[in-house]
Amino acid sequence: MDFSTIVTKTSQILSDNAPTILSGIAATTTVATAIFSAQGSFKASKILASEERRRELETVKPEPLTTKEKIELVWPCYVPAATTGVVSVTCIVLANRIGSRRAAAMAAAYAMSRDAFAEYKDKVVEKLGERKESKLRDELAEDQIRRNPNTREIIISGPNEVMCYDSITGRYFKSNVESLRKAENDINIQRR
Repeated sequence: MDFSTIVTKTSQILSDNAPTILSGIAATTTVATAIFSAQGSFKASKILASEERRRELETVKPEPLTTKEKIELVWPCYVPAATTGVVSVTCIVLANRIGSRRAAAMAAAYAMSRDAFAEYKDKVVEKLGERKESKLRDELAEDQIRRNPNTREIIISGPNEVMCYDSITGRYFKSNVESLRKAENDINIQRR
């Protein structure tokens, strides 16, 4: 394997897994921010205590440190915490942006495939007729049931029912025509 192939494959892996990698970096830098903040606070308190002692030794009546003086003395102690905090927030924002773009691309691809399927279905009905299209759908459903025999979990819901197959979950369940039609109508009402 040559160097350019390794670089290409590595960049592809990084690109494919960018949200996960960025989330991991964000989690790590969040913990690092907490640790650096605690360390910075200990260093800052030592610096402030030593500055107050120095002032006490130099003057008879020392003045307390002003807020501005305190900030000027201790700000370097918090640079690592601020840096890791900025990295953490940046990684979170970038991971979210990448995730949003991918979700939008998937939604667009889904809409295109849904539209193409609807167009295909309409063309099949136009060419074969409704009766033949319905027969074809029934045959496809039968083939799917044959490929997925009733060896899985069965959900039993009441008396006078027949065995049904849910192609999405791959489960069998018992139901009757009225219950199925009611469920279909309820779903169609929700989609409106």
